[in-house]
Amino acid sequence: MNRPLVVELLGVILELGIDSQSDKHFQIVISGFIETGVMNEGELADFLLVSRPSVNRWSRGKNLPRKAVRRAIYKALAEKLDKN
Repeated sequence: MNRPLVVELLGVILELGIDSQSDKHFQIVISGFIETGVMNEGELADFLLVSRPSVNRWSRGKNLPRKAVRRAIYKALAEKLDKN
C-alpha cells in the first residue's frame, strides 16, 4: 500500500463517516501507516498513547478499539498527516 492511498482512505473515512462501521477500514489505516513508513509501531503507539502490542494487534485486525474511539484515532492520524 502506498502513502497516497492511505491518506486518501483516511480522508474518505472521515468525510463519509464510515469509520465506525468497518473493522477492516481501521485495520487498513493502521497497517497502512506502518507499511508506508509514516510511523513505525512504536511511534504510532506513543503518538496514540497506547501500547506497542495494541498497535500490532490492530494492524492485524485483532482486538480493535471500540468503534466509538476510532473516530478520535482517525482525526489524530489525519492531523499528524497534515503536519507532515
